[in-house]
Amino acid sequence: MNPLFVKDPLRSFGIKQTVFQGSGCLAKIPYILAREKWKRVLLVIGPHVEKTSTGEKVKELLEIAHAEYAVFSAIKPDPLISDIEQIGIPLAKEFRPDAILAVGGGSTLDSAKGIALVGESEHTIEELMGDLRKVDPFVPMLHKTYPMIAVPTTFGTGSEVIRNAVVTNKNGRKIVLMHDCILPAYALCDPDLAATLPAHVAAAAAMDALVQAVEAYVSLAANDFSETMSLRAVEHMGPHIVPYYRDRSDPVHADAVCKAAMYGGIAWNNSFVAQIHASNHPVTELLGIPHGEACAILFPAFVEYNGEACREKFWKVYNLMYPEEPLAQEEFEPAHLVAKLIQLNRDLGILGGKTLADYGCTEETIDQIVATFPDDLYTYPRPTSKQDMKEIYLRVMRGDYQ
Repeated sequence: MNPLFVKDPLRSFGIKQTVFQGSGCLAKIPYILAREKWKRVLLVIGPHVEKTSTGEKVKELLEIAHAEYAVFSAIKPDPLISDIEQIGIPLAKEFRPDAILAVGGGSTLDSAKGIALVGESEHTIEELMGDLRKVDPFVPMLHKTYPMIAVPTTFGTGSEVIRNAVVTNKNGRKIVLMHDCILPAYALCDPDLAATLPAHVAAAAAMDALVQAVEAYVSLAANDFSETMSLRAVEHMGPHIVPYYRDRSDPVHADAVCKAAMYGGIAWNNSFVAQIHASNHPVTELLGIPHGEACAILFPAFVEYNGEACREKFWKVYNLMYPEEPLAQEEFEPAHLVAKLIQLNRDLGILGGKTLADYGCTEETIDQIVATFPDDLYTYPRPTSKQDMKEIYLRVMRGDYQ
């Protein structure tokens, strides 16, 4: 049984990797390779990133390190298991790398994790993960897996500091990978790398990071360490998210959002899902809505539904996000945060102001989404049935939070 699915007040927590953060930390690549004596590197890089100055710089750093490298860049949004298994894994087995260097957004890092997970085994990704409830993510794999250096170029998923990844199978269904062997050994969180990110991508990524931080904070799997990381993430993200969206090249806002994504990812890795991430992958599968925006449109409803159960925690979130408009605890109501999040989605242009219905969502679609919702997780701040979740989605579909 996966211990993350079981309530345990004595669960361990911590950070099992080395993180470099700050402007220019990309330059640490040669140092890491020398430190670990990694001579052969599989470079997994987003196809667009490879053509930019970031791609050129990464290859230059590999050459400075005198590393041999092979390149896998056949990566699509919502990465396909077929691409990973038919191109990436055979390339890795032929090249036999000492480590994987993953440079790109969440899809790139997730693709690299799929290759790392399979490693030198003859298994498929789905064979290794199977039913996540039966996989213990803390027990080492029986085969050799590949260590990773993760370099995010978007700040949202926190993939550089978590043991999770999401890939898509041949039926279009998202498969979650969850194991310590795909927790990158090193993360290089360089805010300079997002300077040219398109605004809508930046908005979706930043909202994903913010939602992860808050969801990890109020999840009943949270602990003192994860809560500390969550609040630090919110403190960095809240005042900076809109200015960052408007100018990704501003070093102050970019650095704050980069830190927020990292701290939120660490919180996520030491807590567990609540209702948003337990339900929203089918939103992307069925409606083609980017994951970060799917998180964002559910966020106000999530706060409203869990409001009374998490009133004090949401009050802390509110004051960290809006330090210039603080509320005393006795003044605060969850509706204050709901209203702010609705306006935040507007300010970030989430879904272009459209509703789920505008994307083709119907009650039948919601039934499909909710059918996959595990209503027995202990982590929900407030008990939530499939019918409860359906009613939430119906309100979101109608545009009640826009």
